[in-house]
Amino acid sequence: MAIQRIQFKVGAESEGKRIDHAIYDYLIAYSEKLQLSRSKIRKLIVLGSVYLNGKRNRIASKILFTGAKIEIWLNDDFLKDSLTHEKKELVTFEVKNNIIYEDEFIIVVNKPSGLPSQPTIDQARDCLVTYLEKYLSTGSNYLGIHHRLDKDTSGVIAFTKKKEVNKEFARNFKEHFAQKEYWAVCIVGNQKLFDTISHGQKKWSIENFLAPIKRAQKKQMWGAVHSGGKKAVTNFELIKKINENGMNKIFVKALPKTGRTHQIRVHLYEMGCPIIGDSLYRENSSKFSTPRLMLHAHQLKLIHPVSKKEMTFKAMPLDKIALKDWESFK
Repeated sequence: MAIQRIQFKVGAESEGKRIDHAIYDYLIAYSEKLQLSRSKIRKLIVLGSVYLNGKRNRIASKILFTGAKIEIWLNDDFLKDSLTHEKKELVTFEVKNNIIYEDEFIIVVNKPSGLPSQPTIDQARDCLVTYLEKYLSTGSNYLGIHHRLDKDTSGVIAFTKKKEVNKEFARNFKEHFAQKEYWAVCIVGNQKLFDTISHGQKKWSIENFLAPIKRAQKKQMWGAVHSGGKKAVTNFELIKKINENGMNKIFVKALPKTGRTHQIRVHLYEMGCPIIGDSLYRENSSKFSTPRLMLHAHQLKLIHPVSKKEMTFKAMPLDKIALKDWESFK
């Protein structure tokens, strides 16, 4: 196993940059063979292969100063393995092409399925915040996070661009001014439940208390509890029903009144209508072949923090997967 040692000093042009960004820029100029992606560089840092001023640094967002010494240790096995992994996991996202709205104070984008909203424990993984920070680096360099979407959920998500509007913008969520509308495609394994939804129960609500209940697939699952949980309320509306390959499928609109973790997924799963493509809350949903979770944040209404106007943002899913399943919502 061959090991390479690369060293360089931070110049004035990299003053104030994150260490992962500075390494990325340096390697582009250093060697064509070592033009690693940002996700690979973050993984190198997390694994402990990068030293800052002689001390191991595992923080990818560490800010640099002129004259700092950076030392990188690379081995062939890492380059081969991480390249294979990256091709499998990579979710590319073009910010400019997917901005729904942007002004001096806020930015609203359409997130693709498979891309985490915020940094995860695995700092080597790209996330929406990373893409937006890079996009905003030429102007505003601030990004305020006020809500999130699960990694596999697509759709509308909003951020602030100035700290001074954070308090006012946050009122949208704290005082429930924000109104969210999701689309979900579900499997109904129980024929009696399917008939009830199809022939009479076009609208319904679920109100209970949710809390962490167990871990599965190294992930935390949530469920309804009698005590100790947080109140969760979701209103649902049937949009369309269909029987496909002997399985009953429904399209529903979900209007969450609270913002608990996995709220819509749990409510539909415990009702007996798991969302197609949900690997955590799945039951019969795994019988339908789809590479993504069929949950999409279609619409977000909120009050602008400066103009005080009510604004509505909408977005169709970016991917073409099972597009026919979304078309009835247009």
